[in-house]
Formats: sequence, C-alpha cells, structure tokens
Amino acid sequence: MDEQAVRAAAVADALRRGQWVAEAEWIIAAAVAQLGATANASPDARGDEPIRAAARVLNANRRYRLTGELIAAWRANGGRSDAVLDTHYAQALIDCGGLDEAEAHLAVAIERARRTARDDADRGAVVELLGLSARVAKDRFVRAAGPCAPGDTGVRALLDEAVRRYDDALRDAPRNPWLRINAIALRLRRARDAATPPPADMADEARALIAMLQPQLAGTDDDDTPWHIATLSEACLALGDACDAAQHWLQRLLEHPRTTAFQLAAYARQLREIWQGDALRPDDGCAARLASRLLEHGHATTGTVAFDAAQINDLREIDTAYERNFCNDTGLDLARIAQICESIGCVCTTTGRRVGTGFLVDRRSLWPDAPAELVFVTNAHVISETVAGALHPHDAWIAFTSEAIAGRRPGKHYGVAEVLFSSRPGDIGIVLGRYERLDITIVRLDEQPPRARGLRVQRRLAAQATSAFVIGHPNGRDLQISTKNSTIIDVDWLPRLFHYRTATEPGSSGSPVFDDDWNVIGVHHGGRDDAPKLSTHGVHAANEGVTLDALCKRLANTPPPRRAQ
Repeated sequence: MDEQAVRAAAVADALRRGQWVAEAEWIIAAAVAQLGATANASPDARGDEPIRAAARVLNANRRYRLTGELIAAWRANGGRSDAVLDTHYAQALIDCGGLDEAEAHLAVAIERARRTARDDADRGAVVELLGLSARVAKDRFVRAAGPCAPGDTGVRALLDEAVRRYDDALRDAPRNPWLRINAIALRLRRARDAATPPPADMADEARALIAMLQPQLAGTDDDDTPWHIATLSEACLALGDACDAAQHWLQRLLEHPRTTAFQLAAYARQLREIWQGDALRPDDGCAARLASRLLEHGHATTGTVAFDAAQINDLREIDTAYERNFCNDTGLDLARIAQICESIGCVCTTTGRRVGTGFLVDRRSLWPDAPAELVFVTNAHVISETVAGALHPHDAWIAFTSEAIAGRRPGKHYGVAEVLFSSRPGDIGIVLGRYERLDITIVRLDEQPPRARGLRVQRRLAAQATSAFVIGHPNGRDLQISTKNSTIIDVDWLPRLFHYRTATEPGSSGSPVFDDDWNVIGVHHGGRDDAPKLSTHGVHAANEGVTLDALCKRLANTPPPRRAQ
C-alpha cells in the first residue's frame, strides 16, 4: 500500500469515529471512497453508526459533495437507509445546489420516516426532513427571483409553494423556531413583492416567537443557542420597528463563543436572499444594516468578504461609505474585482451540485502557438478522468456568476468540450525537482462565455511578503475574496509551489491566486496547519498554490492537442 493509500485509510478510520483530520482534499476524497465501498448491511442499526458519524463530520466541515458521495456509495453497496442518513444526505444535496436530487430524495425519505417513526427522536427526524423540503422550495424561489422584477407569476408560485411547505412542517412541530421564522420571513417577502401591507398577524407571530425564545436563553447555553439568538434578531427585524433590538441580538450572536462561521453565513444569506438586505447599501433599511454589519465582521475576523451576483454588478456603480472604507482598509479596487469575476467560474455537476472553482485565461498565454480562445483552468482533483473524487469531464458544468445578472437567468452552464492538459495532485509541502504533480486540469468549453475576457497571467513569481489574493467559490457558494494576511510566505526553488496565509475555506480548490496587479500567479489547491516548509526545515500553517510559471514550463514540453475537425 503506497503512502497516499495509508493516509486515506487513516482518515477513513477517523471519520468512522466522527473525528476530523485536516488532510489534502484528494486524500479525504479517497478516504470517503474507501468508506462507501465497505458497506455493513447489518440489520442492527449500530452497524450504520460509523457512516452516520462520518456524514455528520463531513457536513460540519462543509464537505457536502463528499457526504453525498459517501451515502450514495453506502447504499449502492448494501447499506441501509434511516432518517438520520436521509437528513445528512438531503442537507448535502441542498448545500451543493442539487435541488432536483434533494427533492426526489426527500419525497421518498419523508414517506419512509413517517411510516417507521416510533418515538420522539424519529418524529423529530420527520420534522427535520419536512424542514429541508421547505428549504428546497425556498431555494428554488431564491434562484428564480434573483434580480427579476416582482410580480413574475412563476416566481410568485414558487414563493407560495415555499410558504405552503413551511406551514406543512409547522403542523408537525408548531413550536420549532427555525420553521416559524422562515414562515414569517417568506410571508413578509410575499407582501413586499406584491406591494401590499404585511399580513396583520405577522407582528403577533414575531412577538410570540420572541417571547418563546428569550426565556430559553436565560436557562440554557448549548449548541442551539446561537441559532436562537439569530432567530431573535430576525424576529425583531420582522416587527418592522425594532431595528435597535435586531442589531442588539446580532451583536450578541457575533460575541457568543459557540457561534460558528456556518451560522453567521446562514443568517447573512437569509438577510440577502429573503429580506433583500444589501450589505453594500447600509442606509437602505434595517436588513441592509444587519447585512452590512455581518459583512464587516466577516472581513475583520476571517479576512474575507463574499458577494452575490447582483452585488458584483453593483460594485461597478455604487459609491457607498462601506465601499470607500473597504477600499481604504484593504487597498482593493472593487470595480476591478467586479470585472475579474466575469472570468471566474463555479464547477458544478450536470445536476447543479457545486464542487469547486476555476478561471478563464487566453490559451495563448499558456501555449504561445495555440489559437486565440479562452480555456478554463482548475484543479485536477476538481475535474479529472483519473483522480479519486474528481468530476469526470463529461459530468462537469461551468457557471459564471456574472451571467446570472446579464439576462441569462438562471445562469448558463458550459460543458467541457475537450481536456487539453491534466496533471495529478501532489502532496502539500512536498518539493520536487521537476514540473510534475501540479494538480491542474485545463479544458476547452463547448462555448466561449460572451462577457469574459480572461485573466492576465504572470509567470514571474514576486518575492516573499508580496500579495497573494484569492477569489473563488468556497463550497460552491457566492464569490469570496480574501482581504487580510494575503502575503506570500514561502516559495520552493523551482519555483513550483508557493505558500501564503491568505484566508480560504474548504471548497476553494481551483481558485486563481493574484498578485498586487491582479495578474494570476498560481492555482490554489489546498492547505494544512502543519504544511512542510518549502525553503527550509519545519512546518507552518499555510495554504498552497501551484505557480503559473511551473505550469507554463510543463506545457512547453506538452504540445496542446489539435482541435478535432
């Protein structure tokens, strides 16, 4: 057994115990493949616990695609289904954008859970599944609404369906705060879209939810507490005249020691997608003020900010106090970033599940004698015919955020017409004396995206302590931009690899790494807390990129395939 197989086996063993190991993405993917292939079809529910534990920890660490692959493989090899695994699987599908798959799965899972429910825990699982079904309907509405004008009948029907599903779930769990706040928020959104007064009973519903949650916070402090605090902030927002209270609870959420980045991101998404709060326009109502505060907090604590498609378009035009402060603080030119984002794409499956990032460059910047066209660059552990856990090129779609606001809603997907080059991944921090193990795949798309111009390539890697900005789709979410600690800290002698402490999240694989002048200098492919240093002995916490110089030197000895006539 080779070293990578040994490491994958160790990760698989940790996942069975519900423990997380920070490893390279392709090692984790190989571990998940091992787990899925060893189904224990025992009728004893205890035989399923290792898979439940692995799915739980994968979702907690935002490896949603791997959760889906694990449970699908487990079932294909004889593993049994239960409500817990159904919940993990549906959550993974939804957070990867696979709404059609989630819809089909939940229809079967809900019916099975209702039929087999025997105790309160089983009935609680039914409620979880019903809530996820409502979330699917809500996400369908959000996708369809986008920047569309209110009043579109198709969009209104999707909103009505989301409201109906939350109502159905509330009949099973009338005191569930998550279901209640979503039902309130969606009804108020429907009134805003129709330009009608809010329903008369919504303020009473919000007050009742506040009255229910406040005493609970006084008596308990567990993992659900941050969710309850976020719900209180949103319920105060729903009152319409209690923004000070909404901001108070948001501040409590930001200061609570149990609050996670996932919870903050969930509230920010709700403010943006349902309450229409634009963080770049903090003077535009209470939802915008709350969203702006969350954006500022994320920038201050994680060194990153995230923008959706409409906000990226706004960056070209607006001139708010936030934008001026942000630019002064970071030195970033947001208008320039908006243009760059047109050439950064999200890698999806053909069913819409999002798996990574990539970017467009002129083919001639990689192969000087090649024809003038844009090609798409990503990691080999994202798209490959041979790497474990990667999407096969035939199963890959590419979507560009900017096209969601260019009259092509819900956004066009581009297929892979041809693989031009692929180099398998290498271990983080391992210096080689040759241009191999680059973890890069280059493909030609079936069409040329009309808005994209391609990113500028810089082969010369600047000295250490210069900038290394990363823009990508962590876990397929909105575009995220690194802003702090964005410096190169280590480079190997070729140079093939370079290290930086730029803030990234899981799923940023394939993102472009930029220098100060917004030229692409490398492709992000992973990070570790104990990455071996590249130019000396020891380890350090670092992210790692593969240099564009190494890629170009490898390609100089790898002529591009000729396009089929």
